[in-house]
Amino acid sequence: MIRLANASDRTLVSGGDRHGCEPASVVNVTCASSFAEFADEVRAGTSEIVFLLHYREPVRFRLLKSVIDIMRPYPELPARERWSDRVLCRSYTGVTRSLSDMWSGEFPAVIRYFERIVRLADAREFRHIARQYFAGTGNPEHDYESCSIESLRGTPVLDAQGAPGFLARF
Repeated sequence: MIRLANASDRTLVSGGDRHGCEPASVVNVTCASSFAEFADEVRAGTSEIVFLLHYREPVRFRLLKSVIDIMRPYPELPARERWSDRVLCRSYTGVTRSLSDMWSGEFPAVIRYFERIVRLADAREFRHIARQYFAGTGNPEHDYESCSIESLRGTPVLDAQGAPGFLARF
């Protein structure tokens, strides 16, 4: 998002996190120099919105990618590497602990099987099949072919990874 803001000479207000590693598929951009100015633009109806390319991916496929991101190990996060280290819950005694602590490393069988399925879903070949499968669900606003560039008003811009997106004024 920072590169997108810099490339389009815009102020970065927030990143649009989707609880995964990918940014939100629709983000506001602004030339405002403060959050108050940005809020005034939104209220006045002059907000500019960027539809990033992954907006065109089926919603169910984007949800699958978020689950994969959430369950992926992150070695750069000490003491929170596994997904079960990052999920906290309150035990019957009232103490908040991670699932890893609560289960003492012995996950229920159904959880172990689910983890294996998610690891399989992370394979490139599986993602390709899943993208095609979800694209054919009959949900026109999220099918690849139905969401044409022409339907997104505005001028091309670059997203955070340098891929094209589309700018719309509302």
